Amino acid sequence: MFSDRIEYLTQRADHVASDPQKSAFAAHLTAERTRLDDLRRLSEQIIASNGGTAVGVELAYQAPNGTRYCAILEEPDSSGQGRIVYFDADALHRHQVHRSPAEALEQALTQGYVERANGTMDRLAATEAWRRGLAYSELVGRYASGEIDAQQFAAEVRKLG
Repeated sequence: MFSDRIEYLTQRADHVASDPQKSAFAAHLTAERTRLDDLRRLSEQIIASNGGTAVGVELAYQAPNGTRYCAILEEPDSSGQGRIVYFDADALHRHQVHRSPAEALEQALTQGYVERANGTMDRLAATEAWRRGLAYSELVGRYASGEIDAQQFAAEVRKLG
């Protein structure tokens, strides 16, 4: 992913650099190429330090409302695809599937998850806040599937505290 985009940006910047009216755009393209090249190198370093794979890498992103995390995993269906699992101190929130774990890592880096956070999921999974968040997610699933109605959902949420 990075290599193709870096090559495109290089060619595009070279193409518009000859037009003085497009010098600001050329500078923007060059800056984006540099940013992606830095992320490509970071991806390579992370994979090298993780035994040659992106699987199991945990990263952090400093959001305005607190730290967010993600983990790079393999899809459980043995397809070879990679999955980014997003979470915070309360629970898992969502995931994205990519063609490979390496591509998932590249996407996470592009989204700003650039700090290593090894062991974070294990540490958070042992907390009461995480257990409560997972229980809430389970209730949402039960409600969404029609297993429980709105009143039962509300009563169960109140029990969670």
